[in-house]
Amino acid sequence: MSPNFWIFADGSCGQGKNDLGAWTAIVITQKERKVLFGAMHPATVSRCELVPIIEGFRWLRGAVPFHGVGMHVDVYSDSEYTVKTLSGALPQQKNLDLWAAIPIVTEGFVIRWFWRERNSHYYMGLCDAICSHLRRATISTVQELLAPDTPFHDIGACMPQQEPPTAATDTLIQGLDPNANTAHG
Repeated sequence: MSPNFWIFADGSCGQGKNDLGAWTAIVITQKERKVLFGAMHPATVSRCELVPIIEGFRWLRGAVPFHGVGMHVDVYSDSEYTVKTLSGALPQQKNLDLWAAIPIVTEGFVIRWFWRERNSHYYMGLCDAICSHLRRATISTVQELLAPDTPFHDIGACMPQQEPPTAATDTLIQGLDPNANTAHG
């Protein structure tokens, strides 16, 4: 089975249950590469790992003409818990609202779930770097916006959203070994 699409997903969150979190999904089709990202509060690391997968499939459903059953997607995450739960090896225990969204956004796709060690592939490292940067930048932006001398009208300021520099997708995709670090394929 050769995939038609790839989704690389990562999430980042502080140690607290109500901390600031960030997520990134990189969705690759035969014609384009889309970087999706966001920040959330309150957040947990589990939520930050699930949201990019949901958002990746949501974007894919809207961007690519969906021709029914049989579109193959390989999904890569550095969260072993998430991959094992998605593949059915572990029960869904937390974040039931997000788990309920998974079958809706993935309906009709043939999916293989892969666990890859953190930063073990170019796109996994890129997802991690975007999450880390987004958390730092968001914390900094929030601190600036909440500073006592900040005028109220500056609250609408937001961070620029930029996609990372492009690279040869075909070369990077050919380097994937779906058997490396898999939890369930």
